[in-house]
Amino acid sequence: MDSSLDLIRTAAAAKSAVLVAVDAEKIALLERELGQRNSMVEFAPMGEVGRNPGRIISVWNDFAERYAGAALVGIGEPVWPARTPAELLECQQHEHLLNHAFAAAGDFFLRYLYHASALSPDVLAEARRSHPLLHDATGPRASDACRIASVDDLLGTPLTPRPADATTTEFSGPDLGRMRALLRDQASVMGMPSDRTADLVVAISELAANSVMYAGAGELRLWASGAELVCEVHDRGRIDDPLVGRRRPGSESITGRGLWLVHELAQLVQLRSGESGTTVRVTFAAT
Repeated sequence: MDSSLDLIRTAAAAKSAVLVAVDAEKIALLERELGQRNSMVEFAPMGEVGRNPGRIISVWNDFAERYAGAALVGIGEPVWPARTPAELLECQQHEHLLNHAFAAAGDFFLRYLYHASALSPDVLAEARRSHPLLHDATGPRASDACRIASVDDLLGTPLTPRPADATTTEFSGPDLGRMRALLRDQASVMGMPSDRTADLVVAISELAANSVMYAGAGELRLWASGAELVCEVHDRGRIDDPLVGRRRPGSESITGRGLWLVHELAQLVQLRSGESGTTVRVTFAAT
């Protein structure tokens, strides 16, 4: 953490705005070492704001808008050992998307931390592919392995196959009420609390409404995965922007509100789109 402390102190001395999004334990350590709070240095617990990796770009974007015109420094840690394979995949998607989301950003330096000894070599290798610069005990250097994925590649990344016994139902506009009832029934079977059930119904209703609006109809797929309920909405429409829903929509925005809300409510969101249509897979913890 010494290099992060040095970065924060240097940035604060230069009157840069700083946002540190790491786990709560590191935040406590950094605050203790930094001492008196600087109003330009903010902290956010990544386990909360980034539990769904699809929310993290919105966090950085909100930070950039709060301090528009200032030099910006960010420190984040979206990957940790307890992440599930699906979450790790979306973290990797997120890290490639950062390069697209902030390609035109001015003075914004963003450093991501990795607990190298606790993460698999495959995870670290993928991080090297999505980060143009690396920094370790030897200092900063360019990443020879950096190969930033294209938009089409990101939208076409395969999802793990759904189970053969998944509940599947087709829907159009008149079926949305029946679909909500099905969601509530499945959530009840799994013992999902009422507040999380409400979030589930809102999120999937937003996805289904988008399917009806843009594709005329869709298909809902449901299955349990351990203590999680996985819901998948598929339609024949196509999305070309992998950043849709990953930025908080402005007051003038006409589209993107539904997907942004889904990212805010769900534990995990996985969006894929191509010639065969669009699939959004959403995961909610049952307890």
